[in-house]
Amino acid sequence: MSNSRRYQTGYRPKIAPAVGAALGAALIASLLVFTRAQAAPASVEPASVSSWSLGLGYLRYQRPYIGKDYWNRMIPLFNVNERDFYVHGLNFGWHAWRHGTQSLDIIARPDAMHYNASENPALAGMTTKLATVMAGLAWRWRFQRHLSLNTSALGDLLRRNDGTTLEVRLVSPWRTGNWFFRPTVGLEWLSSNYVNYYFGVTRAEARTGRPVYAGRSTLNEKAGISFGRELGGHFAATAGAYWTHYGSGVTGSPIVGHSSTISLLVGLYYHF
Repeated sequence: MSNSRRYQTGYRPKIAPAVGAALGAALIASLLVFTRAQAAPASVEPASVSSWSLGLGYLRYQRPYIGKDYWNRMIPLFNVNERDFYVHGLNFGWHAWRHGTQSLDIIARPDAMHYNASENPALAGMTTKLATVMAGLAWRWRFQRHLSLNTSALGDLLRRNDGTTLEVRLVSPWRTGNWFFRPTVGLEWLSSNYVNYYFGVTRAEARTGRPVYAGRSTLNEKAGISFGRELGGHFAATAGAYWTHYGSGVTGSPIVGHSSTISLLVGLYYHF
């Protein structure tokens, strides 16, 4: 069965059924709040010690495609911290192992990359590509009070891009008074399957000025900062800005018009 046909007819989880049932169902329920073709970027953690929080955020997500590249939407935000389970924004995780300042987690999170060719004239003739949910393992080591090393290895849970991502980040969380800050910088590797799904051009999609392109693996540079403030009365405000500089495997595509993107998120949480 061809890739285009398989993406239209359904999917099969790539990870263990137990993990897919527990994490996939919760994530899909959240994603259905908007549409099946969109998702949210990495979370903004609220400045809170509360175990449970619920919020609403406004996302301005920039994609690197030519033509219409911004997607704006109101999205739900969650913050749950239990003994072994947590939800930050729309990112779900379970602590499989912890020792001192290290932890190994099973995680699942939405991947926001997508485009709808019918909404972007510059991509006329291209097959619409859907957002997905990436799931796998994440290792975190907090080696200083305000500095931690975060890594992850994720695969496509919904079998849309059949790709893999690897990421390593330095994160520096700070809290002073009612304020919370969390700058981060890192690298992200995307497999050839991932790049080819979102940025490749098939023979059927090729046009004058848009040649055939087979995506290849690439390395992206990433940086961001999230911050928040307790407002009193169980409320907290959060905001974040996230920058990505794409590698040559992405920027070499004829449907890509930006080598770097910046996405913004602002939100308000209520602590229970």
